[in-house]
Formats: sequence, structure tokens, C-alpha cells
Amino acid sequence: MLRSLFRRFCYTQNTIRYRVEWPRLRDAFEKIPRAGVLFDGGAGSGEFMRKALVGGYAEKGIALEFDEPTFQVMRANLGRRPDATLIQGSLLEVPLPDHTADVVMSTQVLEHIEDHQKAASELIRVLKPGGHAIITVPHPPEPSRMTGMCGRLHRGGSACAV
Repeated sequence: MLRSLFRRFCYTQNTIRYRVEWPRLRDAFEKIPRAGVLFDGGAGSGEFMRKALVGGYAEKGIALEFDEPTFQVMRANLGRRPDATLIQGSLLEVPLPDHTADVVMSTQVLEHIEDHQKAASELIRVLKPGGHAIITVPHPPEPSRMTGMCGRLHRGGSACAV
């Protein structure tokens, strides 16, 4: 209760990020079919996974977080949800079988990983053929000239710049 009031009325780096980034993520989710399984690689506190599940953009979510203290925050935020599976682990070695998720999401994570190509290849590995990837990295909050542009992934899915 206190945490939600704090998030609503106090601005921190994360609350500002959530307010700027979530509308763009929501726009991306609205352009693709509802996911049976949504994988969030580097889920942080689990806020975007929670919003995606509450918004009905996925039936089930799998959230992966590497950092132990942040994983504990995510567990407090999502741990009681029967539609969320939480995993502490690395995006460089995702402990899931190939083709697990209809949608993969990774927000503001790849820039923190030295081997970002390996991390991206793991996201694609767990993505089902024809699935969709929603990946963000930092950029100023003004609209990008690529906003709304979508491209095809090599297995028939898509990725959009939002």
C-alpha cells in the first residue's frame, strides 16, 4: 500500500522510467496477438511483467532476473501470482527450453551486459517461431524517427520500434 502511494506521488528514476516506457510497451503489445507465454529477460522489480499480465497481454509470464536483491523485490511484487514464474538467472544462459515463449521482452537490460549479442541470441532461442520480440534500450523519451516501424525476424516473427 505505502509502496504504491510512493510510486504514484513521488518521482524516482524508476517511477519516471515506468511512466515514460510503459505507454510505449503497451503500444507494442497492442500491435501483436495476446501471448500464451511472455518471457521477460532482466525483469527487474517485475513491474512491466505485472502490467502486462494485469492488462491481459499474456496468459502466463516467466520473469528472469540476475541480481539477487532485485530478484527479492520481484518476488515480493509477483511471487503470489499463479500466472507468473520467477527465475533467478542470467540472460546469457536462460534456463528454458528452445521455443518456450510467444513473446520475449527485455527492457533497459542489454546495455548492461558485455556480451549483448549472446543475450539477444538467448532471447531469440526461447522465442517460438513466428513469435514477437519487444526490446528496449535507453534513448531520450522523445519519439524516435523509427517509432511505429516493424521488421520481420528470421523465423517469421516481428520486432517493432515504439
